[in-house]
Amino acid sequence: MKPNQTIIDLAKSYGFDGAEFECEWNGYKVFNPTFDDPDKVAFIGKPILILYDGNTTRIADEWEWQDFIEDSKEKGE
Repeated sequence: MKPNQTIIDLAKSYGFDGAEFECEWNGYKVFNPTFDDPDKVAFIGKPILILYDGNTTRIADEWEWQDFIEDSKEKGE
């Protein structure tokens, strides 16, 4: 899935260049923020995940990204 402009704008507001679709999770489409320059590191510190439910676009709360990471581990992703 291609990110819409709202998702891209949110990623840019956090200093990224865009976002790419990761998966669907708990009723959300999950996007990872990205850089256009492959030499830049995308994450330093706490993860940033963009959640989109078809209406609202937002950054995942800490408990959500922790659950997302746990769920991904359990699925072997």
